[in-house]
Amino acid sequence: MADPSASAPTPSISELMGGMVMTICISLIFYGVTTAQAYVYYLNSKRDSPWIKTLVASVWIFETIHTAVVLRFLYYMVIISFGNPQSLALIDWSLGVMCVSEVLILALVEGFYIYRIWILSKRLIILTVPLVVLLIARLGFTLSTAVYGLLARSWDAFQHTFSSSFSVLMACSFSAVVDGLIAICMMILLRHKQTGFNSRTDNVLRWIMAYSVNTGAISMVVSIVIAITYSTMQDSLLFVGLVILTGKLYANSLLGMLSLKA
Repeated sequence: MADPSASAPTPSISELMGGMVMTICISLIFYGVTTAQAYVYYLNSKRDSPWIKTLVASVWIFETIHTAVVLRFLYYMVIISFGNPQSLALIDWSLGVMCVSEVLILALVEGFYIYRIWILSKRLIILTVPLVVLLIARLGFTLSTAVYGLLARSWDAFQHTFSSSFSVLMACSFSAVVDGLIAICMMILLRHKQTGFNSRTDNVLRWIMAYSVNTGAISMVVSIVIAITYSTMQDSLLFVGLVILTGKLYANSLLGMLSLKA
């Protein structure tokens, strides 16, 4: 008769890291797309203000840092920890750096979206202040998740501690709410900006509306999937790869929208 106190079987390498590695590979493709979008933007951005150009440059720089740290994290998990289950079970310091760089990207991208909503709504504080509060809460829970991860030091402790689990789920919840609200507000406000004629301006606004809604919906769905995979797939690090992918989606959405506008 099996001993009920026996520990659960150790997951295989493919179970633990297969989904994460595949998702990271996809995120690297998005970094290439973001870089191409930044190049196209600067070719057609003569009319944009210097601060928007600085914003694009800052997002791309943080994206580059984020990608470099992701590669360091992947090297640690696949090469340094190869054949060493004890090392594989530990959380590397690069996870914290990834979270910080991703928070900076989120703050810049979603802060810009909220600023655009503020301008389009003719500085309607009652609309933008709740978005700012929700964004700050989302960034706070993301940073606390990084802190809990570094304090836990192992994936098993991180996934089975109430405080870290609560932080992850709250970050995902606020992410889904903020993404959804920003997409809805952008769609409504841009729709009111249409002239009603089949002009070039209206065509651009339609493209921006479609892009905003689609990217907001995708980011919202990814946040929900992160919460589900974190809660149900305890033997997999797929949720880590999805978190990495999220930062790439935000940078890609900003540069894609600005490229359409340019």
